[in-house]
Amino acid sequence: MMRKWPIAFGCLLLAAFLFRAGPVLAQAGPGHLFRFAAMGDPQPGLDNPGNYGTHLNQFKRAIRQVNESGAEFTIILGDLVNNGQVDTEYENIAAAAKSFGKPWYPVRGNHDAPEKFKQYFKSELNYSFEHKDFRFVMLDAVGGQEELTVEQLAWVEKEFQAAKTKKQEIVVCTHVSAWDKNPRGASPYMQIGPESKAKLKELYKKYNALLMLSGHYHRGPWYAQEEGMNYLVLPGPAMPRGSPSSWQIFDVYPDRVESYTKQIYLPYDDETAAGYINTPYLTWVAYGPEQARVFVMKRNVK
Repeated sequence: MMRKWPIAFGCLLLAAFLFRAGPVLAQAGPGHLFRFAAMGDPQPGLDNPGNYGTHLNQFKRAIRQVNESGAEFTIILGDLVNNGQVDTEYENIAAAAKSFGKPWYPVRGNHDAPEKFKQYFKSELNYSFEHKDFRFVMLDAVGGQEELTVEQLAWVEKEFQAAKTKKQEIVVCTHVSAWDKNPRGASPYMQIGPESKAKLKELYKKYNALLMLSGHYHRGPWYAQEEGMNYLVLPGPAMPRGSPSSWQIFDVYPDRVESYTKQIYLPYDDETAAGYINTPYLTWVAYGPEQARVFVMKRNVK
């Protein structure tokens, strides 16, 4: 009697090889200009210090996926660490971030001590960078109804003016969103100071800003549009609540920006440890509109 198990086993090996032969990533369409990535709070040790290593591995896995995606840079939306007084937490994130194949740009979160953030990640708390016909305004806004300073608001308007002169799209990146008409935004902990929020929204409208990206909620992606301004709140690679451990990809076209969610899958497994199932992580989930995972934002500047 002929044994069939070697044939079946060979088919399984072939299927595994084909699955792993290359990443299945969102494919850009005609007219594509560039791609970038963003993610919410890495924050290893969130909720439970015992999960620190798990969350750090999730961040490392997200970095590998970003590198495979072709993203030209990555934005991290604050709370890079959980215990902002412990230097080793900053050192571990900084070491992991060295694996990014392209530039990465963080904003500070409420868990990131200002001086340590500047020491380990970025020498400025408020800064901007330009990429093609976009200007990314990285604003230090950490919630708790803390008001932005007069100097910060003046700097934001100066950046917006520069973008208008150069006919650049404006993307504002903060830890806490100015959009708080949602279940999480009801808490003062989740809000920018009311005067600052009103001023920011006034500036967004005056200068026709495109998008505000933020984290902090550990939920999402949550999308809203107010007075022409797009707001997108992202979860992150650490333990999100009611959302996938994920990062976000953005494909820029002349007339629009398309955004997709990339799940990390089972990132709690340690690829070097015995006894864990290393589930492949390279596949994109085909979300339907009802899951609100694909966003298309019409561009302002042509």
